[in-house]
Amino acid sequence: MLASWPAGASPWTRRVGLLALAGAPGMVGFWGPTFALTGAMPQRPAAALLALLGWALGLIAAARAVHAEGTPTVVTPDAPGARDARLALAAVVLVLGLGPGLATGALERWALDLGSFVSPPGPAQVAQR
Repeated sequence: MLASWPAGASPWTRRVGLLALAGAPGMVGFWGPTFALTGAMPQRPAAALLALLGWALGLIAAARAVHAEGTPTVVTPDAPGARDARLALAAVVLVLGLGPGLATGALERWALDLGSFVSPPGPAQVAQR
């Protein structure tokens, strides 16, 4: 349970934020680990499965935290416009989580270039050049 919450923080925005941080499906935090695990599986299946187990445990812990959320012990004053910012960020998290192509389409070429840097071509690819 959190000891201090902003005065205007709604339970909905706190839950969306926590689940997005945990990488729950349908949230923007889901796609990064999904792509990382998908990319790691062919080369390092044991490490990818271990990471998947850790991710699942994180999701379980986040779900338990959302379920056990109680009343704040301390209420701190809110900054002006903080409520609007929280709602806007929650909307962005949901939109990018449900439609990741909005972000991934723009970054696809950059990611492919970075992938060739991180995983250099093997002997078969070098021989083809």
